[in-house]
Amino acid sequence: MSEQYLELKNVRKYFQTPGGPLHAVDGVTFTLDKGHTIGVVGESGCGKSTLGRVVSRLLDATGGEIHFKGKNILDLKGRPLKTLRREIQMIFQDPFSSLNPRKTIYNTIADNLLTIITPDAILFDDMQIQSDRIDNFKRAPLVPLD
Repeated sequence: MSEQYLELKNVRKYFQTPGGPLHAVDGVTFTLDKGHTIGVVGESGCGKSTLGRVVSRLLDATGGEIHFKGKNILDLKGRPLKTLRREIQMIFQDPFSSLNPRKTIYNTIADNLLTIITPDAILFDDMQIQSDRIDNFKRAPLVPLD
């Protein structure tokens, strides 16, 4: 049986506009098991990035529940929220806003991974996660081409 890693239940994000509420994300529900990935695909303006920002807690949800590793992350504040943000990342759809043309792809990815792999790894609940991240980084076929 797989371990539920991320679970969203009826997640909503509404923005108030002069014309009334804008339902950017409305009723998103899914479960992601440990070791799996998910891609969110849709038309421009359908709420993909907003959903990512809500899950990563860069925006507050209007309603619903988000559980990460069994914990309700919508209640997190302060240091626990900062720790969560080290474990959840989204890859933006616009490569020009997320990639630095002065860096190789290898260095861009390595910088992000090294941000996660820090001496203050003690903040993580499970040191095995930290060890797994280091192992994954070593196995990744990210050899720079000269």
